[in-house]
Amino acid sequence: MMPVRDELERAGHIKVFREGNLIRITTDKKPDLSTFTREELQIVDYWIDHIDKDHTAGSISDESHDYAWDIAHMGEEIPLYAILANRIRDPDDRELKKLIVKAKAQNLL
Repeated sequence: MMPVRDELERAGHIKVFREGNLIRITTDKKPDLSTFTREELQIVDYWIDHIDKDHTAGSISDESHDYAWDIAHMGEEIPLYAILANRIRDPDDRELKKLIVKAKAQNLL
């Protein structure tokens, strides 16, 4: 991911800067949406709306940072296949409680 980010920055497509402990990425360029179908754009819009209305920064971070994230070292690139780490082990107590709360909220338990 870092080589791609570096290439985009060198080409002037993005700007990368530090804000405290965070690395921020912005762009002034309008995206070329012509490669997406109307349905694909609707899916993206749905998820943007869902995350904006139904999540806080903390809750979406909890949803998107899993076991692979927890075991990686700070700054380490996490390979795509790391998603499999969640599938080869039983959930720990914290994860199990979280899953039970979700299941109850959806009337599955």
